[in-house]
Amino acid sequence: VINNSWGYNTAIAAPEPLAEAIERARTETRGGLGSVVVFAAGNDNRTVGEGELCALPGVLCVSAVDNYGYPTSYTNSGGPVDVSAPSATVSISPTAEYTLEFGGTSAAAPVVSGLAGWILSVDPMRSADSVAELLINTAAESALVTHDEDGHHDIYGYGTIDPPAVLEALLAAEHSDTGDTTE
Repeated sequence: VINNSWGYNTAIAAPEPLAEAIERARTETRGGLGSVVVFAAGNDNRTVGEGELCALPGVLCVSAVDNYGYPTSYTNSGGPVDVSAPSATVSISPTAEYTLEFGGTSAAAPVVSGLAGWILSVDPMRSADSVAELLINTAAESALVTHDEDGHHDIYGYGTIDPPAVLEALLAAEHSDTGDTTE
């Protein structure tokens, strides 16, 4: 899993060498199963356009919601957004003289990356595309907005990640692989 909590604050097309490196990581690593590539949508309260890093094929683009499920005031949005995840600004104070704050979509993306890593720890032979598909398909649509006919919303993507739904899907797949139909 490759987490990318960085990006451009203006609409910039992904440089071709970077797009090629992302595609190779997404398809050639782990013996061809690929790496899950996660990008933070950005914190500029703007629409992410086609050709940007988040819009590259196979990239999992993550927007940010607060602890109540509302979109944050800063999160970027648009068609490339795949899922949303909780984000909170956390103050870390290793010493009394220093405080570091971490939040935004840069904090939401690692939540998705962590869940993707957990999926692969349970099912290491799952392809990167299959992990991304599982995260998208188990995401919970927001009751706060109307998703389009494909289930997408420009801020929430296909919904907010739902770890219990991921677990349920993995358990169901495990039962169907073994022929076990009991719960």
